[in-house]
Amino acid sequence: MAKCLCLEGENIKPSTAAEAKKLMGKLVRYLRSNDVDRRRGYFFPRCGEVVGVNGRNVMIDGDWVYLPDLYEMVEVKSAANTEEASNG
Repeated sequence: MAKCLCLEGENIKPSTAAEAKKLMGKLVRYLRSNDVDRRRGYFFPRCGEVVGVNGRNVMIDGDWVYLPDLYEMVEVKSAANTEEASNG
């Protein structure tokens, strides 16, 4: 996998449903394409647990995200890092 441009860590963004199923139960920090403001250089990461996969959609904490809409995704190692990520 490649290094992320916005988030710190290795990009684990799945491109297929099989890859997404391997992330079930893991805490992730992710950016969707509409979370990145390239004009101003801002990005607004989200955090959550991968709880479901249906075709080319992945459910992260109750929200369905279309796989091609994912810009970057990294695994969060602990709950403390999840709080840091959600606070900015």
